Amino acid sequence: MACDLLNDISYQKAIIALVGTLFGGFISYFVGVGLYVKKGFYDHAIKFKRAFIDELYAIEREGGNPSKILPKAMKRHDLAVFEFIRVLSRRKRKALSRAWDEYRNPKKQGKVDLTHYYFEGESSEEQENRRKLIIERLSKIISFAE
Repeated sequence: MACDLLNDISYQKAIIALVGTLFGGFISYFVGVGLYVKKGFYDHAIKFKRAFIDELYAIEREGGNPSKILPKAMKRHDLAVFEFIRVLSRRKRKALSRAWDEYRNPKKQGKVDLTHYYFEGESSEEQENRRKLIIERLSKIISFAE
């Protein structure tokens, strides 16, 4: 009688349907979890970019004076990096830390004040070079959110 049940086509169809449903459920679960994680990253990335974008725009597009723009924004930038670095992989975390340290501490020989290094140029050419350096380094930091 047990052999008759296994040979019954409707029983076989029920087993196939059950296995297919379980398999589909597992796939749906893992895809859903993956999308949730990605959404969390993108939410943090948007917040991170917003912390920097106004200053970058003012310096790069409007020709604003970095010595007046950046000191006011440093605390917000520091907080944004602190929050965003937590959602990155270990490798990207280290890279962002390096990029942030390179921006915050431009000269490794002793502690040089950020504003002194970037904003006290002798000539307008040197100031322009430092402004370009600020834009490059801020752009590099923002690129981690992409």
